[in-house]
Amino acid sequence: MTATTVYEKIEKLKTIKDDLKTNIESYGVTVGTAPFDEYPAKVLEIPTTDSVKTLIDAVNEESGGAAIQDSIDLVESNYTDIKAAITAAGVDMTGVKPSGYDAKIADVAVAAKYPALFRFYEGRQALLIYCYNSSEGSLDVVIPASIRGVDVLQLDTYAFYSAEGLPTINSVYIPNIVTTMGANAFTGQTTLTSVRLPINASFTTISPGAFQSCALAEIDMPVSVTTILQYAFLSCPLIKITIGSGVTISNTDVGNSTMGTYGADFITLYNGNGKLAGTYEYAGGTWTKTA
Repeated sequence: MTATTVYEKIEKLKTIKDDLKTNIESYGVTVGTAPFDEYPAKVLEIPTTDSVKTLIDAVNEESGGAAIQDSIDLVESNYTDIKAAITAAGVDMTGVKPSGYDAKIADVAVAAKYPALFRFYEGRQALLIYCYNSSEGSLDVVIPASIRGVDVLQLDTYAFYSAEGLPTINSVYIPNIVTTMGANAFTGQTTLTSVRLPINASFTTISPGAFQSCALAEIDMPVSVTTILQYAFLSCPLIKITIGSGVTISNTDVGNSTMGTYGADFITLYNGNGKLAGTYEYAGGTWTKTA
């Protein structure tokens, strides 16, 4: 049962109860604040009429024959539990009415595998996604392509930056719809060993410090990438790099470069080979173009 359905049922049951009270009192019988389980006795105080019978039938239909107050209590308890469950999944429910629960449930569906991992800034044309505090352990993260029908086009600066209280990541998949990756998006994720980037990615630039100090031993660049900015893979132990042709690599450090611990020599080889596309591997202290 969706939250909206729960809310509508509560309102319908309450309306039926109020209508029945009004009808009983229209025959001169005082109902006042009497609980619903006293209504049957109130009904017996007046002649049975078609209108009252119709309302009683409606109550029985809605409540499955149970007392309406029990049904209302049960349904109200259900939507209270729904709100608690959504909140426990890391979705902010402050000020949200039951009629708005459906949209929040959609957030839970996206983040169900990673409770309290994703938080969103929603705009008209794009959704900016970033990470926030979580007690979860190391995760394999699949960033969604859309949330509630809105495309996820950006990863925020420091989106999954590893800091105290934030989850660590083993692997991440970035969908091809993402057009912008903020600086230092995954900085410090020292357990991150696998990054899956789509071949037909929409972004052209690996941002500054994007994967700085991660545990990546290899990376397969999308063919769309034309620029790798300063510190993108700083301190990563990269020993296998697949890259397109003509990529501009910013490199200002000597010894520990934009392309990882052994990257300075890689950049020398790549540039010296006319920036040829291919796979480059590091072994025995030397980089070689192997494919």
